[in-house]
Amino acid sequence: MLSIGITEEHLDPRIRRTRHMLRTALVSLLQEKPFDEISVQDISERSTVNRATFYDHYADKSALVEDLVRQQFVEFLQAREVHFDGTCPSAARTLILSVCDFLVQVHGKCQKRQRHFEPFVQSTIQQVLEKILLGGITKEHLRDGVEPALAATATSWTIYGTSIQWLNMENRPDIESFADSVFHLIQPMLSSVDIPALQR
Repeated sequence: MLSIGITEEHLDPRIRRTRHMLRTALVSLLQEKPFDEISVQDISERSTVNRATFYDHYADKSALVEDLVRQQFVEFLQAREVHFDGTCPSAARTLILSVCDFLVQVHGKCQKRQRHFEPFVQSTIQQVLEKILLGGITKEHLRDGVEPALAATATSWTIYGTSIQWLNMENRPDIESFADSVFHLIQPMLSSVDIPALQR
């Protein structure tokens, strides 16, 4: 289980159930029309949750989208038992591979009319990555003067940005060799000790 403060296990079952209903309603509506044509009223009616209750949980429909992407990404990582404690190089590489696989999955499901949905994917994945990395980085791991928060932020953006570039390549390189390349790119940000080439 990812212990990064973004899972819902600590919430009241009624809250979890309501949020699940709202997320499910949004997923259903996205199959029918563009996100910008979906209203809070549409979501409320589809979920059978009234508008006032919707606003008890989310400030607006954008907040619901971010929660939807976050839950899907966290569940994806949990299914793969992905974690990062700062001591195992292969964990960072597994994180890179997982981001690539998740983006492929999202890209495959995303219709052209939902392209404006992508900024929510970007910001949410980056935030989740940053929390995972920050949970495993300590000052003892880092080069002198580098703060854990800075290392986690820089690394999360590097992983996400390079993964998007890989996703959009006309002739994508092999995902395994790509993950190796990105790992060696981020390794200096995560450790004060150079780590030898990974053995797969």
